[in-house]
Amino acid sequence: ENCDRPLRRLEEPQWASLGGAMGHSSSKHDGKKGHQHHHHHSQEQQHGASGAGRQAAAAAAAAIRLHPLLTDAEVSILEQTHAKSAADERGAQLALCEALGLPERATAAAFTALGGAADGSLDKRAFLDAVALLIRGTTADMRGQLFKGGVPGAFELAFFAANGDAKADFDAGPLVKGFEEFAQRYAEANSCEATLDVEMFRRWCTADVPSLHEPVLDFVSHKLLNTPTRAGALAGRVSAASKEKLAESEVLTPGAVFALSCCDARCQGGWDRLFSSNKDGMSFDAMAKSLIGYEGPTVVVVQDADGNVFGALVSETWRECGVFYGQPNSVLFSIKPSFSLRRCRTDGTSAGTDHFQYLKIRGRQGHQGIGFGGDEYTLRLFLDRNFEECRAAKFDLTYDEGPIRPADQPAIFKPNIIECWGLGGEEAAQAQVLEHADIERMQLNRRKVDKKKFVENEFDRQFLLGGTYAHQQQVDDRGGQ
Repeated sequence: ENCDRPLRRLEEPQWASLGGAMGHSSSKHDGKKGHQHHHHHSQEQQHGASGAGRQAAAAAAAAIRLHPLLTDAEVSILEQTHAKSAADERGAQLALCEALGLPERATAAAFTALGGAADGSLDKRAFLDAVALLIRGTTADMRGQLFKGGVPGAFELAFFAANGDAKADFDAGPLVKGFEEFAQRYAEANSCEATLDVEMFRRWCTADVPSLHEPVLDFVSHKLLNTPTRAGALAGRVSAASKEKLAESEVLTPGAVFALSCCDARCQGGWDRLFSSNKDGMSFDAMAKSLIGYEGPTVVVVQDADGNVFGALVSETWRECGVFYGQPNSVLFSIKPSFSLRRCRTDGTSAGTDHFQYLKIRGRQGHQGIGFGGDEYTLRLFLDRNFEECRAAKFDLTYDEGPIRPADQPAIFKPNIIECWGLGGEEAAQAQVLEHADIERMQLNRRKVDKKKFVENEFDRQFLLGGTYAHQQQVDDRGGQ
């Protein structure tokens, strides 16, 4: 199973010859008659051993699988698919990709990932091995097969495998650029030459899109082996209802949502828009209210005046308290012009490394606004209350170092569009409704005054409502007359 070469059956004649050789006697007897007798006896032994060898061969052949990673039934199904594709007059590539229902832009990448050669031919063994690695191999194997189709093609194939929509608008450019920038940063950090090879691709997938291979695994297994598709969350996949909601977003493209869902499982569920500056106005109070009390992961995404798109993903329920809080699974991300992540450096137990999220609506000390990382006076990513001094810095102690916006642009930016999305589903939305009702009830109670107790209090009557009760005081001074 650990051999690089594929297993093969040992044919019956080979087993028989081995069995005969093992049963052959090399003893010699004196005299011609004795030698003839021994030779005749040896032939009988050889014939007997040959019969036993045939039985052993049959048993061994039954025990050996046709492929180390596939069942014999799966091999049979794939051999039929291969035979049909190879016999198609239009060529194996077109026939195989039509069987998968792939769009034209993902055809070449898929054919190569499935063992196809550059000349358009498809060797049966190469096809079986490629499918086996895609659905049963290690994570490194799966990523390696995807890489064979080229980096843009790998993204096209994975996106279609997740969404199944050949007409969906998908731009692989930000992901390709993100991979190239990752390779450059890796080379600088390790004092080596930047290479865009399969090993670098595997490193980048591990760091930024660890679930990229998952939809391809599920898709190939379902299309070629008729296995049921995986139920529930899957990288790149969102519900039909979420697709309709996300279609109204002015900053989150299908490619952006796909990339985010490949980097974090929290993005693989439902998406509900909580706030949009174009719909609800560029209001800090409205944005803060849309987030406070939502008991689920949230995404805050910004498009600045230069067209860059970036933001943050957090899990902690938002509350206004003027200090940092949150969880170490918080993430800063860039979507456009390139896709990249800035994960938390540590688990947040060291001083200054737990500044995951921040929200301050009122008060004199510290900045009023919403932010991530840094400190209360210089936050890493910050939207101030008036949206006039928004900031996206390259470094802080909580999140990984690196630019959130292009490195050649200043840290201060002007937001053009801001959107907030909830990923917690119906339960999180209902919890927020109850939270807002409790807040409004408390505020109403603060404004209410018990009038009877108020007027019975001598201090309040004299100093707060002195003019109102001046006549009553005069009557009291005249002894009630």
